[in-house]
Amino acid sequence: MSHPAFQATGTHRQPFLHNLVTCLRAPTVALSGDDGQIRRLGAQGLFSGDVRVLTRAELTVNGAEPEPIGRAMHGASSAEFTGVLRRPDDPTPDPASWLRRQRVVSNAGMEEVLLLENASDRELPVEVRLTFEADLAEMEMVKAGRARSPVRPVGYGAGAQFISRSVTATLAGLDADVEITGYEVDVAWVSVIPPRSSKEFRWSILVADTAAVVRGADDSRDLLAPSLSADDRRLPLLVARSVADLRSLRMTTPATSGSDFLAAGSPWYLTLFGRDSIWAARMLLPLGTGLAAGTLHTLAHRQGTVENIDSAEEPGKILHEMRRAVPGANSFLPPIYYGTVDATPLWVCLLADAWRWGMPPAEVEALLPAMEGALKNVRSNIIAPFAWTRMIATIPAINRVDTRYDTECTAIDSTASISSATRMAPSCAVVPAPMVAASAMPAITGATMRTLRNADRKPVNASMPMLPSDE
Repeated sequence: MSHPAFQATGTHRQPFLHNLVTCLRAPTVALSGDDGQIRRLGAQGLFSGDVRVLTRAELTVNGAEPEPIGRAMHGASSAEFTGVLRRPDDPTPDPASWLRRQRVVSNAGMEEVLLLENASDRELPVEVRLTFEADLAEMEMVKAGRARSPVRPVGYGAGAQFISRSVTATLAGLDADVEITGYEVDVAWVSVIPPRSSKEFRWSILVADTAAVVRGADDSRDLLAPSLSADDRRLPLLVARSVADLRSLRMTTPATSGSDFLAAGSPWYLTLFGRDSIWAARMLLPLGTGLAAGTLHTLAHRQGTVENIDSAEEPGKILHEMRRAVPGANSFLPPIYYGTVDATPLWVCLLADAWRWGMPPAEVEALLPAMEGALKNVRSNIIAPFAWTRMIATIPAINRVDTRYDTECTAIDSTASISSATRMAPSCAVVPAPMVAASAMPAITGATMRTLRNADRKPVNASMPMLPSDE
């Protein structure tokens, strides 16, 4: 029989995220309420690599939840939640004791320090208790608003574990009593806080995942933060915080562990997305070419080699999305999916941009075979009548630029040089992009003709798509 809290209601809705506090260090993300509690509610939980490893982490002190009075973020991966402790025998209306719940997530799991402070002149006896549950549900199931019964924990040393086919989440409390009851794990400390003193209690959860398709990046390969000086003192702080947030999105794959990329977004898209990862790397080229190189290598490793209707794979095509393979899952899309029209030409653009921004020539040359395959794929799809119509409706700039850089019968082989690769790449690969007036008109009609005619009358930046209304 399933846990009553997880019985389906018959209505599945994607849960909201706007009212949750996020702590992120890819591939781990913690989503909680504003008070720091993780409850069996909506998308709340601790996720690691597309699996929810905790659905509940509720804290009480002497049987009551601390009353929340504040929250502070200390970067993308760390937060502190403050709550006061009410005592029936408090001599004044002002609370004299409070608890600071300090949370830090890492690419291996999460740790919390519970700092209990007693500002009164009396001893404070406490029982600090955390109650945990886990369902080990896949992210796709959580996103769809569907329920799964919790997993029964098992004892492990002085702690407990939640185990599935490929995921093992190990829970431990430092110097704590651990008790397993049904689906719940209780971690408790009994202590006395001296007057005008404080005491810390610690717990952690570590995740081992043998089926993960992504994992956290090595901190030694970090993003370089620029040093700014501005009249508005907020600008350097904004840039520093933005770069710090981006660091928490860095990921790699087991097959390309030395190549980093940025995840598409938290929490639903905390994985490799061709288009999104390329755009992010492209915009961050002023901070260095390392991220671009990692993104290019990771996507080249997964470049299509065969025709596959189910996954939309084609020779030379760059993938759209990568997820874990779940046996028996009724997923809408396959775990490795190539169904996107823009990732392949954007990959070529990123390679050309990265070379111009100083990516080592040897690294660029190593990617030329993948570039040749990508360009062949783009060209074969543009020539196909239906594919041309489909592509021009979504990325007219690429086709307009292809008119200028026509490679009609140009053979693309292993002898191509870096400069020839750049000439064959769409002009939107240039930073800044040049002005293009496409005067050579192929024999086409509809949206394609309208785009080219508008470009001929009013030259525009080649990296900006031309819409039918742009007169």
